[in-house]
Amino acid sequence: MKLEFQKLEIVDFKCFTGTTILPLTNFQAGLHFLRGRNEFEPRLGSNGAGKSSVWDALCWCLFGKTPGGLRNPDIKPRQGKASTDVTCVLSIDGKTHTIQRTANPNRLWLNKAEVGQEEVEKLIGFNFDVFTHTVLLGQGQPLFFDLPPKTKMELFATVLDLERWERRAAVANTKASDLDDQERSLQSELASNLSSQEEVDISSKEAKARSVKWEKEQQDRVNSYEIEIQQHRQRLKQAQSSFDKAGAAYDVVVHTLDELRALTKKTTKYYSDLRSDYAIGEASIKISRSTLNTLQKQISELGQGGTCPTCGQSVKGTDLAKHQRELFKEASALTKEINAWPPAELTNDLGQAKVLLEDCERKEREYSAKEREERSVIETLTQTIADLKGSMAGLKASSNDRAREANPFAAQLQTHAKRLNELKADEADIKEEIIKLTRLMERTKFWVKGFKDVRLYVIDEVLSELELTTNAVLEEVGLVGWKVAYAIEKETKSGTIQRGLNVAIHSPTNKTPVRWESWSGGESQRLRIIGALALSEVLLNHAGVETNLEILDEPTQHLSAEGVRDCCDFLAARAKQLGRQCWYVDHQSVESARFASVVTVVKDKRGARIEYDCGNAPTVQKASANNTKT
Repeated sequence: MKLEFQKLEIVDFKCFTGTTILPLTNFQAGLHFLRGRNEFEPRLGSNGAGKSSVWDALCWCLFGKTPGGLRNPDIKPRQGKASTDVTCVLSIDGKTHTIQRTANPNRLWLNKAEVGQEEVEKLIGFNFDVFTHTVLLGQGQPLFFDLPPKTKMELFATVLDLERWERRAAVANTKASDLDDQERSLQSELASNLSSQEEVDISSKEAKARSVKWEKEQQDRVNSYEIEIQQHRQRLKQAQSSFDKAGAAYDVVVHTLDELRALTKKTTKYYSDLRSDYAIGEASIKISRSTLNTLQKQISELGQGGTCPTCGQSVKGTDLAKHQRELFKEASALTKEINAWPPAELTNDLGQAKVLLEDCERKEREYSAKEREERSVIETLTQTIADLKGSMAGLKASSNDRAREANPFAAQLQTHAKRLNELKADEADIKEEIIKLTRLMERTKFWVKGFKDVRLYVIDEVLSELELTTNAVLEEVGLVGWKVAYAIEKETKSGTIQRGLNVAIHSPTNKTPVRWESWSGGESQRLRIIGALALSEVLLNHAGVETNLEILDEPTQHLSAEGVRDCCDFLAARAKQLGRQCWYVDHQSVESARFASVVTVVKDKRGARIEYDCGNAPTVQKASANNTKT
C-alpha cells in the first residue's frame, strides 16, 4: 500500500492560532530541516516555538493523541477559546482521502463521514505504536534501543502482532479440544445411528412378513374371483348357446306362424267368398221357390178357369191350355232349378274350405302357443344372460379393485427403506466426518506446537531482517566496524533464562559483545537513530506500507558537529533512496548542503506560524490563514 501525506491543515492547536497549512505535496523527496524561532520569548531561542506541535497535530489528527500522550484537553489553543480542528489530506494507492478531527466537540470524520478510530487505522494500515516508531519519532520519546528488554520485546511483538501465534496456538488448542468433543459426540451419534438401523431393520423385516402374507391373501382372493368369473363365463356360454337355439327355433315358429296366418287369412277369404256365393244362391232359390209356389197356385187356379193371375184377363179355350203349358214350363224350370240346389261342387268346395280353415286356425293356435313358449324361453334366457353378465362385471370389478388395492404395508416398507438409507447415508457421513475430524484434530494438535514454533521462527526471521537492516547502515553514520546483534533470550548469572529483546553491540575495540545499555554519549545516539530507523523499515515492510513521510524530532542530542553532519548526510541519502520527505526537526541551527529546504516555525504574540526559507525552499502555495507566511 502506497501512503502519501499531501497536506496538513491546523486550526487552533496548542500554540497555533487561526489556520496554518503545511502543503506537503510541494516538497520533493529529500531531507527537509524544520527549525524554530521564539520571538515571543527571545531568550528561549528556538525552544517553545512550536516545531514539535506541527507533528503533534498530525499524530493527534490520526490517532487522537500526541506522541507524548496528550489528548483533547491538553491540545486546546493556548490563546483564545476557539475549537481545535486538524485536517490531514493523504493519498492511498492514488486515491485521495481526508481525515478531520475536532476537539470541543470531539468528532472524527473520514471523507466527510463521521467514523470511529478503528476505521482510520484500517484505512492507513497501522496503529499509533507503528506510527510513532516508523513515520514519527517524537521529541523526547524513547526510541527502540531506549526501552528495557522486556518492553522492547513487548513493543516488537505488539507492533508485529507476534503474539498472534500464541493466540493461534491457544485457538488451535481450544479447537483441538472442541474437535475431541465433536469426535466423542459423533461416536455417540454413530452408535445411536447403528442402534436405530437395527431397530428399523427389525421393523422392516416384520413389515415385510406382513406384506408377503397380505400379498398372498390378496392373490388368493383374486384367484377365487377368477374362478368364479370362469364359472360364470361357462354358464354364460351355455346360456348363450341355449339363447341362440331358442332364437333359431323362435324364428322358425314365427316364420311358420306368419305363413299360417297368411294362409288362414287367404282361406278365410276363400271360405267367406264361397259362403257369400252360397248365400246368394240360397236367396235366388228362395225367390225361385216363392215364384214356383206362385206358379203352382196359378196353375191350380188356371185349371178351374177364370182370370189370368198375371195379366188379369179372362182365359178360355186354346189360350188357356197354351197359357198352362207356359206356366208348367216355367214351373218345371223353377222346380229343376230348385232341385239342383245346392250344386254338389259348391257344397264340396265349401266343405273343403271349411275343413282347411279349421285346420289353419288350429295350427295357428298351436304355433301361437309355441311362439309364446319360445318367447318366454328367450326372455328367461335374456334375463339369465343379463344376470350372468352383471354378476361377471361385479366379479371383475371386485377382482380389479382387489388387484389395484394398495398393499397397506408397502408405504411402511418404503418408509423403513428410506429411513434405513438415510441412516446408512448418515452413518457414512458420520464416519467420514469422524475421519476428517481425526485428521483435522491431528493437524490442529500439530499446530498447537507449530504456531509457537512459527512464532519463534518469525521472530528469528524478523530479527535477522532487523539485524541486517541495522548493520547495513552503521558505516554511513561513522560506526565503521561496528555490529548490532539482537537476541530474545539471555542467561542470567543464576543460570536462568530471561526472555526479552536484548541488544548487544560489537565494536572494533571490544571483541566480546557489549550490552546496549552500557553505551552512552554520541555513539549511543548514533546507535539509537540507526536502531529506530531500522525498526521503522522492518515494521513498514511487514505492514506492507510505503510512505512518503518520515519525521525525526531532535534526533542529534549528544552528537558532535561531525556526528550531526554524518547524520544529515545519512538521512539525506536515505530520503533520496527511499523517495521520501525526511523532516529533520532540531532546535539548534544546523548548516548542511544536503537540506532540500528549510522551514521555520515562528512564534510571536499572535501565536505560531510557518515561514519558508526563500533561498532554498520550493514553491509553496500561500496559506489561507493570516498568520501563515510564504
